[in-house]
Amino acid sequence: MSRCEKCWRDAHRDGPFADVAAVYARLIDERKDHPCTPEEQAGGAAQVCPACGHTTLHQLTRECMVHGCRGTRG
Repeated sequence: MSRCEKCWRDAHRDGPFADVAAVYARLIDERKDHPCTPEEQAGGAAQVCPACGHTTLHQLTRECMVHGCRGTRG
């Protein structure tokens, strides 16, 4: 399962001594009613999904971040 790159990036803004995993978990919980877009979740180096045509293939896992899309690039 891929993580949200926007939330992961934002979790690092609390300073060098922050518990990044705890901050990330808090952000995910805070944003559950207004989640990041699939494009934001995929990250800045995302690629176009061949299945749905959106720039939503996660920059590391190449899993499509669009809910229900099964697109991946191996």
